[in-house]
Amino acid sequence: MVMNLKPLKGQLLSVLIVEDEDDLRDILIPMLQDLEIFSFVVGAVDGKDAMMKLTNQKFDLVLTDLKLPKLGGLDLARQMKRITSMKDITVMLMSGSLTVDDVNECKELGISAVIAKPFNLDKFKTLLIENKIARKVT
Repeated sequence: MVMNLKPLKGQLLSVLIVEDEDDLRDILIPMLQDLEIFSFVVGAVDGKDAMMKLTNQKFDLVLTDLKLPKLGGLDLARQMKRITSMKDITVMLMSGSLTVDDVNECKELGISAVIAKPFNLDKFKTLLIENKIARKVT
């Protein structure tokens, strides 16, 4: 059964995908566009690239990998937390391997969810609902 979603706020949302693996980023962008709740899906290759894009564009959601060159996912979340205009952006972290320390730091930084790689679309949809970004349409 396919779970269809609608944006909770009634408006289409924007998402920044921060992933250094070109192949995965190239899969995630159209996959999220197909959800039809995101009007604007942008990719960034690392945390520094993401910070540049975050300062130039408003995003509702940042989906970031944990391990990135130049500036990792946790460091990105840490920097975002310090900037007032970015405090309300929902951050979700993707990782193929997390330590207990990583999980604890995610909680401290207010990261909304951790998604295991390989990426599971149904789990992601559920997390969007749980984090009040989208609602399920029957």
